Amino acid sequence: KHAIVRAVLGTDMSKHGQQLQRLNTLIDNLKHGGSEGSIPWYWPSKPPPACKTPAEQYDWAFQEQEEFVMELFLHASDIATAAMPFDQFKRWNGLIQEEFHAQGDREAREFGCVTSVQDGYDRSVS
Repeated sequence: KHAIVRAVLGTDMSKHGQQLQRLNTLIDNLKHGGSEGSIPWYWPSKPPPACKTPAEQYDWAFQEQEEFVMELFLHASDIATAAMPFDQFKRWNGLIQEEFHAQGDREAREFGCVTSVQDGYDRSVS
């Protein structure tokens, strides 16, 4: 469950720059086997205190790497529509706007307020 939540939260565009930086560091570490004293690719994360042995730290870093790669794949697929032919891009854009507006309608019914991007009645946001 944690990995799925992390992957979905990883689609947030405010994290894009940090993800690219971490990806470049991960690639560099994989190419060169990492080096003593270098900044680990998973920075600013660090192994939890429970990971005391090198084997436990390795297992933690491996799990972090798996989850990070899953996060990257979901993020890449999330922003990939811009690379589609225009007709496909326009269709997907319309479907996404419909989804956001439906979510806004549900928010209005359940909570009485709507996040601006989900407001189907405010055309200035679209």
